[in-house]
Amino acid sequence: MAGHYTEMLTGALIAGVVFGLYYTLVGLGLNLVFGVMRIVNLAHGDFLMLGGITACLLFASLGLHPLGTALLVVVVFLLIGLPIYYLVVPRLLRSRDPEMLSL
Repeated sequence: MAGHYTEMLTGALIAGVVFGLYYTLVGLGLNLVFGVMRIVNLAHGDFLMLGGITACLLFASLGLHPLGTALLVVVVFLLIGLPIYYLVVPRLLRSRDPEMLSL
């Protein structure tokens, strides 16, 4: 009986550490974007949500290993995010409208 509770406690601790690391990475990403470019990126959460949903769908439909799925999603969203960055961000930085910088 005590072994069952130990497994539950271990699983809860591991899940807590993983979620904490995830939130740390999200916070570091927001801090990096705001600290370097002085832009409040409101789309940051949208990309995180789309990445999570994409990883979940790939994992469920293709049956890939979770680590392989995560790496695949990172590469795909890197290939999507770089053109968006190079096409949109320079135009926003040149604009005189400060509200546009937060979009």
